[in-house]
Amino acid sequence: MKMTATVSESGEFAKLRAIGQDVELDFRVTLLSIHRETENYLERLGRAAAEGVAVDEANNFLRWLWFSGVLSLLEKNSLVSEKFLTLRSKADGLQDICKPYLQGRNVKLAPNQSLIDEVNDKVDAILSIMAKNVTPPFPQPLKILDVGGVEQ
Repeated sequence: MKMTATVSESGEFAKLRAIGQDVELDFRVTLLSIHRETENYLERLGRAAAEGVAVDEANNFLRWLWFSGVLSLLEKNSLVSEKFLTLRSKADGLQDICKPYLQGRNVKLAPNQSLIDEVNDKVDAILSIMAKNVTPPFPQPLKILDVGGVEQ
């Protein structure tokens, strides 16, 4: 679709022709660009999250991606490109990489009694240190001054 516009300048008429792209073609190019950028970012976050880096960033991006409607938009327009349908599975794969870090991978599910006793002993030691009497910082009693600055 070509658009034509006429512009008037100082009594002279000049024609300005704007040649635009086909609207449908422009939409397809936009969808392809959105897909490419999203896929590249998912891959970059996947590599980082696999190393334990940027896991929060990956999780935040995934939440945005799911609720933004980008995946739905690309899936509804999958006739433009079949690879639009693979984006959701890549996002799910990234979520699987992030899950162990977000759930606390290094925490034992069932700690044994000796571990619980060890933690309790440490807490008791810390509390006993904090409960000791504190000696005042001044070795002599404080002098009380009246309003005039004379000792009482």
